[in-house]
Amino acid sequence: MWFTKEERMGILIISFSVLIGSFVLNRREERAMNVIAAMDNDIRESVTGAEIDSLSSKVNVNSASFEELLSVPGIGPKIAESIIERRKIRKFKDIYELKEVKGIGDKKIESIKRYIEVK
Repeated sequence: MWFTKEERMGILIISFSVLIGSFVLNRREERAMNVIAAMDNDIRESVTGAEIDSLSSKVNVNSASFEELLSVPGIGPKIAESIIERRKIRKFKDIYELKEVKGIGDKKIESIKRYIEVK
C-alpha cells in the first residue's frame, strides 16, 4: 500500500509537529525543574539551622503557646484555647488525655499525634 504525495506530506507535517511539540514540552519541563531547584536552594540558604529544627520538632501540648498550638494541622483557635484551659487545671500525662478536650476525639488524635508530644 503506497501513500499519495498529499498523504506523505500530511504524515511528514504531523511527524514534524509531534517532534517539535515534544521538544518544546521537554524544554518547558527542564526550565520548570531549574526554577524549582533554584527556589529550593534559595529556601535552604534563607532558613537557619534552628528554624529547620523547629520545623521538624513536635509541639509540647503542656508548654506550647497559643500560636504554637495553631501551627499543628487540625488544631484551630477553639481547640488551642481549650487545650490551654485544660492544662491550667492539670498537665497532660499522654496524648490520649487530649480526648478530654472538647473537639478532640480518636480521629483527631490520630491525625495530630505526629506533630505533638507530652513532656
